[in-house]
Amino acid sequence: MSTLLIVLGLVAAGYIGYTGLEWYFVFVGSLLIVIGYMIARSGQMYGIYNDDGIAGFIKMFVFQMVGWSIITFIIYFVAKLFS
Repeated sequence: MSTLLIVLGLVAAGYIGYTGLEWYFVFVGSLLIVIGYMIARSGQMYGIYNDDGIAGFIKMFVFQMVGWSIITFIIYFVAKLFS
């Protein structure tokens, strides 16, 4: 399930760029990737939640969104070149 969400997020970023949608739709792809990442690392997420509470969990989510947004923006702009 996690691999499927990650691949769907990457494909969504490419599709959004190829069809010429606005740049902020790329965050949908990033969101899918982050959810897939958190499913794959569910034990780690549970540990972060136990150690730091909900604030640590939200911080982890935000940092992952920023990191994966860089990757999806690169895919978006490369796909936009071919549209």
